[in-house]
This record gives sequence, structure tokens and C-alpha cells, in this order.
Amino acid sequence: EHVLQREALGRVVRIALTVTLYASEHGSPPASLAALVPTYLPSIPIDPWDGSPLRYATRPSPRVWSVGRDAEDDDGAPGPGPEPGWQAGDFAITVKTAR
Repeated sequence: EHVLQREALGRVVRIALTVTLYASEHGSPPASLAALVPTYLPSIPIDPWDGSPLRYATRPSPRVWSVGRDAEDDDGAPGPGPEPGWQAGDFAITVKTAR
């Protein structure tokens, strides 16, 4: 599980940074992760928890997430962790972009 957790974290961080780069070059975040392919990414990274592409939404703020350990998509909402340092629910990063 720790391998999947690290893998998901790395992929979510990579996408969040890529969304930030895209926004700095285009003046706004991409409408979808598909807009990042192939210029910024060779493909949309897969969520290691469920085998689907990582999730992305632009409202209310751009955010990227993995479904996390429970493999249920909670629209990027974290849940209470079962132990210190562990997050249940989705693992999400809200992307801060200049507007």
C-alpha cells in the first residue's frame, strides 16, 4: 500500500505542477488534462489505486486527485484518516494559479 500511496502522490504532484506551468503560459488553467497532452505530458497519468486516469476539475479552483486507498471517487474530498499520517478518501492538490 505504501508503494501505491507514494506513486499516487508523485503523479498528482506532477500533474499539479504541469497545470501550474500551463496556466502561467496560457493565462488560465487547462479545461481538461487532455489539453496537456502531448505538449506537456506524453499521456494522462493513471491512478494506481483504480487504474483510471487521475481526476481533474477546474471549479471552484483547479484540483487534481487520486481516489486513494478506498478506490472511491469523492470528487477530490479527503476523509478522516484511520491512523496518523494516513489520509482516507481522495488525495487531492488544489492548484494555485494567478488570475
